[in-house]
Amino acid sequence: MAIDESGKKKTVFREWIIFAVSMGAGAHIALGMILHSPDTWDWNHTAIHTFLIGLSVYVIAQIGRSCWGFFKRRKRDPQSA
Repeated sequence: MAIDESGKKKTVFREWIIFAVSMGAGAHIALGMILHSPDTWDWNHTAIHTFLIGLSVYVIAQIGRSCWGFFKRRKRDPQSA
């Protein structure tokens, strides 16, 4: 079964949106941590904290999507499991 070009574009676009939203959520989480506990979190390391937290949010989102797809397929076809 061949995948047309628009299907690939939609997949790449969807993944980019998930990545961008995850990075934005990571930035908000990092900013909240810095503003609520300035003694613990240093402003000089904000960029690395933002990137690592955003990457963690992205990984958690991908794990959640994988689990969702697994359970959705299992519910649709209970004989295969």
